[in-house]
Amino acid sequence: MNPKTITIHLPSGDPTGIKIAELSNRIIRGYVLPREKLAEAKYFEELTKPALYILVSKDGEHAYIGETENFLSRISTHGADTEKDYWDLVLVFVAKDSSLEKSDVGYLEAIAVAQAKEASKCEIHNRTVPTKNNLHQFKISSVEEFFQDASLLSSALGYPIFDVLDEKEISQKDVWICKIKSKTARAVFDAGKFVMLAGSEIDPGVAQSWAKAFPSSLDERNNIFSKSADLINGAYILKENVTFRSPNHAGGFAAGRNINAWITWKNSEGKTMDEVLR
Repeated sequence: MNPKTITIHLPSGDPTGIKIAELSNRIIRGYVLPREKLAEAKYFEELTKPALYILVSKDGEHAYIGETENFLSRISTHGADTEKDYWDLVLVFVAKDSSLEKSDVGYLEAIAVAQAKEASKCEIHNRTVPTKNNLHQFKISSVEEFFQDASLLSSALGYPIFDVLDEKEISQKDVWICKIKSKTARAVFDAGKFVMLAGSEIDPGVAQSWAKAFPSSLDERNNIFSKSADLINGAYILKENVTFRSPNHAGGFAAGRNINAWITWKNSEGKTMDEVLR
């Protein structure tokens, strides 16, 4: 990957307020708009133009991806939508040269939702993956380049929701292993999260004390089993990568009880996280 230069401007001088980010020598411009600062967005005329946007929670656990011909008009409907109370800020991507058209952002939304769901970095609240609309062959490459720039800016701003884990680049030494009741779960650190890899084996049993103390974690576990795993020979086998907030969170999922991640997760040499990372 070649070096990149990103410039971030703070219009109010407040680092917790609105941010404007640009990627050198590219047409993209990104805005970070905290929900409580949306009234100030009206001062930026280019936000009335076609845009790709992402409603996201501060912790990066929830996101919704959309497109619009006029962002300022569209965001007002989201603000009144009680079903989307999970979001705290919005990332907006527009073209500095006003070259994006309605058909372009429709195409952008389709590839963005598809890649975010593949990346599985957070819960994507789009119910379906939009169908790509027809673009002229010459336009497709430039729109896809714009998406790659949007993905880069999203990551640089702290929300790597489009970053797909390339398992071909994972070396054995990067994999952490958790063995519970002869079942083996495998995971790696990726973009600040802990990702359990497809093929991991999970025993369906849980400790009653854990289930009683953490009912939401139990519900999450059962939900992942129903959507992303197959029950084979008494073990749930993950069909896809699953992202967790931390090794402890992932370990609790794997074990069905409280664990100490520092001594439970081990590398291929049998060394614990405590030995390797501390």
